[in-house]
Amino acid sequence: MEAIWNLPIFDALHHVDTSSMWNWFVDVQKLLGTDEFLVAMVLAWKAWDRRNKEIKREEALHVNEMVSWCKVYLASFKSAQLQPNSQMQTVHPSEWIPPSHGRVKVNFDAALPRGQQWISVSAVARNEVGRCIGWKVVKIRGNFQPVERKALAALKAISMAKDRGWSDIVIEGDCLPIIKALREGENEAADFGAVVEDCRQMALEFQYCSFNFTKRSGNKLAHAIAQIPCNNVVEDLVLPPNLAYIA
Repeated sequence: MEAIWNLPIFDALHHVDTSSMWNWFVDVQKLLGTDEFLVAMVLAWKAWDRRNKEIKREEALHVNEMVSWCKVYLASFKSAQLQPNSQMQTVHPSEWIPPSHGRVKVNFDAALPRGQQWISVSAVARNEVGRCIGWKVVKIRGNFQPVERKALAALKAISMAKDRGWSDIVIEGDCLPIIKALREGENEAADFGAVVEDCRQMALEFQYCSFNFTKRSGNKLAHAIAQIPCNNVVEDLVLPPNLAYIA
């Protein structure tokens, strides 16, 4: 954990008062900006949770993934706190919404099977009437941080759209940091910046390509497809019967 607290984001914490938890909390709040302070608080909680799981010999988040996990957790939490209004329904829908006529919406997600050294990333495309016109799940070997998994899934989604020859697309996922980075080109984070840049460059090859955020409840089908057992690649035009009912 010492390596985590020595990251540049926590440079100001080298001389905080550690005589008590309260003194540490007060000093951290004074020394860090609001965003960094929130990350530090979630990180402290997650470190305690990780310690308890190790004592119980349960699977715990790897130390190298903790800061990235905390940032995604905070982004998801903030998104969930938005008050219901007409604008939120447009920007952050809680249900899957069909694309406009002639446009294809491709949802993406990623899954990390327990105890495995690989991830599954999924993409599912639907037209303006909600009919599936193609889906794909791909196994990718390696240890990836949570946000990076979503970024790789987004890349597979836009690659599938390119391979199928669709020219008018919407790429949609439930990871707000990734969608924000895809929209605005914010690729400063080393763990997924290069993947985001690949997505943005590929997007230029389409007549129309936008990136939408949806809540998890609006991304259920992509999530379910990511759970499909896969040796390398599985794809089809028609959904498996057990997934056909998922919106």
